[in-house]
Amino acid sequence: MGVRRGTNQLGTGRRRFGVRTALLGAGSLIAAGLVASALPATAETASAGTTTTKGTTSQPATTGTTSDTGTATMTYTASQTTPVPPASSFAGSGGGDGWGLAMTDTSVYNVFHHQGTLQVACHLQVDASQCWSPKTITDPDPDTGSGFAVSGQPGVLLDQVSGHLFVYATRSRDHTGGVVCVDTTQPSSNANPFCGFTALTAAGESPISSNSAISAPAQVGSKWYAFNYASGSAVTGGKNTMLCFDLKTKAACAEQPFVVDVGAGTGAGTQSNSDFPPPAVGSAGNEIFIPVNIDGVQKVACFDGLAQVTCSGAWPVAGADFAGYHGAAFPMLDGTGAVTGVCIPMSATPCFDLAGAVVATPANLAATITPNEPWNGPAFVLGPRVYVPHGHPGWNNTNSQSDRVQCYDFNLAASCVNFPKTSLGDLAYLYTVNADPQRPDCIWLNADGGNAQIQNFDAYSGGACGTGSIRVLASRFVAPSQACAPNNYTTLQILAPDRQTYSTGTVSFLDGDGQPIPGATDQPLDDTGSVDLTTLDLNTDAGLPQFLVTLTGTDGAVGEVTAKLTWVASSDPSCRPPSSVTLTPGSGTSDQPFTIRYSCAYVPTTDITNADGSKADGVVLDDPTTANDVDYEQTVHLQPGSYVATVACHGATATSEVATVTAPAPPPQDPPATPTSFGACCIESASPSPSASSTAAQSASPTPSSSAATRRALTLVAPEQALTPGHQAYLWGTGEPNSPVDLRCYTRPSTTYVTSRSAVLLDNAGRINFTLKLPASTRCFLRYADGVQTQSNSVKILVHANLSLSAVRTGPKTYVFGGGIHPVDGQTISIWRLGQGRPILTAKATSNGTTSWRAPVTFTGSGTYQFVATTPNTLTYASGTSNVITVPVH
Repeated sequence: MGVRRGTNQLGTGRRRFGVRTALLGAGSLIAAGLVASALPATAETASAGTTTTKGTTSQPATTGTTSDTGTATMTYTASQTTPVPPASSFAGSGGGDGWGLAMTDTSVYNVFHHQGTLQVACHLQVDASQCWSPKTITDPDPDTGSGFAVSGQPGVLLDQVSGHLFVYATRSRDHTGGVVCVDTTQPSSNANPFCGFTALTAAGESPISSNSAISAPAQVGSKWYAFNYASGSAVTGGKNTMLCFDLKTKAACAEQPFVVDVGAGTGAGTQSNSDFPPPAVGSAGNEIFIPVNIDGVQKVACFDGLAQVTCSGAWPVAGADFAGYHGAAFPMLDGTGAVTGVCIPMSATPCFDLAGAVVATPANLAATITPNEPWNGPAFVLGPRVYVPHGHPGWNNTNSQSDRVQCYDFNLAASCVNFPKTSLGDLAYLYTVNADPQRPDCIWLNADGGNAQIQNFDAYSGGACGTGSIRVLASRFVAPSQACAPNNYTTLQILAPDRQTYSTGTVSFLDGDGQPIPGATDQPLDDTGSVDLTTLDLNTDAGLPQFLVTLTGTDGAVGEVTAKLTWVASSDPSCRPPSSVTLTPGSGTSDQPFTIRYSCAYVPTTDITNADGSKADGVVLDDPTTANDVDYEQTVHLQPGSYVATVACHGATATSEVATVTAPAPPPQDPPATPTSFGACCIESASPSPSASSTAAQSASPTPSSSAATRRALTLVAPEQALTPGHQAYLWGTGEPNSPVDLRCYTRPSTTYVTSRSAVLLDNAGRINFTLKLPASTRCFLRYADGVQTQSNSVKILVHANLSLSAVRTGPKTYVFGGGIHPVDGQTISIWRLGQGRPILTAKATSNGTTSWRAPVTFTGSGTYQFVATTPNTLTYASGTSNVITVPVH
């Protein structure tokens, strides 16, 4: 558990440590149907793939070098790990079928679609077995709780750091559209791992017939969008508007929902669409394309997800027989994979540039990407290739209309080699193609049914993912900007599997389109698993190169693979992937600060976890909010344990070495006056808590060095600790060496002391440490176990209430403030507006025995303000202070 130090907000509650640069980042977030190609390098751009780097990674090895063109260059080194290959196919769970997919490196998740309930299924990738039976997610709050209806196209998104799965849905009880959080880290026995609902519309603004009509989502940078279709309505309130969920703050985007120009004038024109499914929304670069039917006229509207406005140019454009008739629009690319426009998978495959002007359909595209179904979701993009799902219902299958994945190569202006992929086994009615965050060349499918309903295959060969040769993509290492394209490559090394586990290895060199690079002959791996690249020209017009590694004579199947690439490129800060992350010192005590240092040219996200990857309770890092710096450092206090620091930067993740924290020895001090009397109570139970520990040597027999009359007086110290319920507290005691002592405590609301630790021995220096897991504020003292000269001073350990704060706009100048609260019973929450001078009380709420609270507020004025929530001091709980939020009131 970490202690947050620094300025104490409002003089109460938890404390925030100082940070050299103010920060906030989006984390590693992988959504179904994301474009996996290199995107323009902007501060808000997020890559769909996740590169895992450990040790010394992406650290500039040389500086001050100048290229032949006079540009300063730098040598970069980075490592990436690809996990064990997944099982190739999965059957559906519990009779349900899904649409989009989300995954970790070990599991794959899907949400059953077009239902009046939200059900989540999970399979283990290694063998396709169920993680647990499908779970129905509801809000258990007795006042505001409800089930959720999901769309026909419910895309899902998984936060790789927190393990929270996000789903767009409609709250059933009041038809409010928003985002549901599902905590996948909960044990399989938790039948309802609900972790929150973020309302993005007012009540009644997200219609339900038998299911929700919210569109498939699209991610642009750290924002996650979906169009809220409302058939039979004009653009009013949140109806027929673009909803937005902020992946940094896990809250509604400021100023959302956004009105999109659909060609009928703001608030005019009636939307007409089916919600089974809603029209298929797609994206290309920063633009999101929304099919609409306004007063019977079919159009395609465009929303700029970066600027959060209607796209400039001729949008909306005519789109006859598109909305509700075909799948999502897909990106038009150039030969390197850069986005140049958008095309529609309908008759003749019409295409438009990003300004909405009609452009010529690329050669052979119409014959390669043929009209598909309205259930078909966004395309999968890899380099200059676009992969489009082409599904058909089982009752309409013919040789010309069978389930298949079509692929067009914009570099070759032709169908991709080995495509279309038609051998999909027992799969019925293909819905989506999905990116794998750990394996960028692995495509996942989801369909209506069949024993191979969920399956995956290699994007180049069409065979099983992760089998045969190992494909290493340079695009996983190099920052996605033309300015960062390598001048040349230095070394490729296979770090895992170990070189001793295979007899020989060779590397073939392909361009970004998977085609052999002329003149780059195959090279052998040396006895370190490395190949020298300095003599090879690997730069082509088809994007960054690929390295196809073939290992022979292996000891069994090749599992997890780690590769390290070294290259020379511009020394521009924007070209630096995250450097090696350090958490220093590597070992120390909990009374000293630890420092996390890293570099990132974009907006990073940081985290400190236990060494086993589990969440470290109480450790909070303040992430950057801007990318105006490269080198960062933060200071944090940690309780005893083992920790690693992680930084997510522009789609890549770097992890530090393990830092070990121990409890310090208590400082020598003169004992204070011994109390003459005590109250009574207990801490957790009369017997020692299973989670508590004592670090004193307990094997020695009690052999006091002096008589009871002259032995050293007992002392007990409780250092400053910012605790919340259930977190560990640390106490340090001193007394006569090798003497047995009892720790006596009570925990509020009780005032009766009980023995929490019995007859534990002081060490040879007369010291002892205690660890206590506290549910509420507690007082303790020490006494010698023989009852003679028994009592030390007593110490009070404060446990603060734990609460969070967010706000959702529900109307003009009307907001609902709310958040989580622990403990839940009878807590009074005050909401304060911050500014110059004293905080101003805005509203109050009561927790009323639930884990969440809410307070509606209507303002009389407008402006942008900061708010914070607090709870008061009580005998049982010290005051708590929430996070500070900024709310534009309008």
